[in-house]
Amino acid sequence: MSLLTNKNYKTFAMVKYLSDNYYIIEELASKANMSVTKIKQLLEFNLIPNYTYRICCSISESSVLLGTLFAEDEDIDLYHKSTLSWIEKAKVALIARNNNFLEASTYLKDQMKQKYYDLFLTHKLISFGFNDLYDKKQNINANKFEEYFNKIYQAWCNGTYGICNKNPSDELSIFYKEAYQNLLNSLTESNTKTEYLPEEYLQVVNATKQYDHYVSEFTPLSFANSSRHKFIDNMLLLEN
Repeated sequence: MSLLTNKNYKTFAMVKYLSDNYYIIEELASKANMSVTKIKQLLEFNLIPNYTYRICCSISESSVLLGTLFAEDEDIDLYHKSTLSWIEKAKVALIARNNNFLEASTYLKDQMKQKYYDLFLTHKLISFGFNDLYDKKQNINANKFEEYFNKIYQAWCNGTYGICNKNPSDELSIFYKEAYQNLLNSLTESNTKTEYLPEEYLQVVNATKQYDHYVSEFTPLSFANSSRHKFIDNMLLLEN
């Protein structure tokens, strides 16, 4: 077992996790065949998600021969590798709006909004964790949808889904993660419920298994506070 794969060494495990799942902006630009300046334009107009992590890098070494030495880098912004798929969508939006960045941003947001509306409309059975989203006739409450969409969109702009989604490359994967997390919060009373009827327990187990498909592994530093630990690890404990 190497330093990078040994989870007991959190610093090295962190380096491996970040290098496996994220790009610095120069790598992102290279993979997208764009300049860094163009990537920054896409970020400025919310055409792609922002960085997920900003890493402060410093290291020291000590030896009998040389004593203690220090090195420090500038802060590094890391973008989830799935950002490449959003860059492709941004390109399409820019073409549709004659390379007008502001109009392309509105166009992309409107498209996302319609996709989420359709998903909420066709996935009602797993969406009841979104409080008051549906009325008594199971129609979508427009005001509540607007509220939920704005939260999802802002989290997308902020790069938040790069933290908690395994592969936030499209609206569907983000929707499923959000839906199953809200569903689990509802079924488990925000993870405070300890006793379940057999049918309730089966619902929680099934939702947990689905959630596992979409939630990320999280970094070694954030795992203890993560929704993965909160729901999936705790459910495994209940099963045992």
